[in-house]
Amino acid sequence: MESFVLLAVVIGAVMIGAVIRWMFASPAPSESTPIDARSETSDVDAEAIEPTRGRTVASASISRSEYMTADEEAAAITVDAGGRINGRLSLYQGQLVLVVNDRLVNMRSRHLYRHGIFAFGLRGTSYFERAARDGDFTPGTMVHLVREVDNKFDPNAVAVCATRTASKAGYANKLNAGRIAKLLDAGVALSAVSIQGDGPGSLDGRPNILVAETHHIRHLLSGR
Repeated sequence: MESFVLLAVVIGAVMIGAVIRWMFASPAPSESTPIDARSETSDVDAEAIEPTRGRTVASASISRSEYMTADEEAAAITVDAGGRINGRLSLYQGQLVLVVNDRLVNMRSRHLYRHGIFAFGLRGTSYFERAARDGDFTPGTMVHLVREVDNKFDPNAVAVCATRTASKAGYANKLNAGRIAKLLDAGVALSAVSIQGDGPGSLDGRPNILVAETHHIRHLLSGR
């Protein structure tokens, strides 16, 4: 009888200890928690960009503190005789980022659109989900623009289609559409590249697109 009581006491103590350890243990990180890129690497990967060939690339959030400030951008960004800025696109945290002097430039920076570089998240993908899902929007993949002058909702509408498809996957937002439409209507040769998104068959997030004059896109992608 005494042995049975002693065994019960020991088992109870073990169970209580396990419960206490569980209550005070550090919680496991959530998959939805944004990842601070600096916890992975202290330097931006400035390797030359190659398209990811239709593969889905997992992207992580980039903290605001990793980008240059507006004043730093103003001092760092310069333009050559051909109107091209002194930066290049590099693959970092699963997305294409603009690197100038080994520092990141926010793609939504006013300094970029003043130089004719426009970046935006694709709008309306829920209405064109099949085309957005079937299209290749992996970082570094070229896409094409379709000017919709007869669009009844927005006379400046600019649709985006994945390469080798005629089905639109979404639109440029209204502000950038107005800027881009003005250039297209003037006959300026523009090109567009996906800077964040998934390969065919996946649509985990909204594709992000970069638009600029064709020679400027070539410069940014080549790293020259």
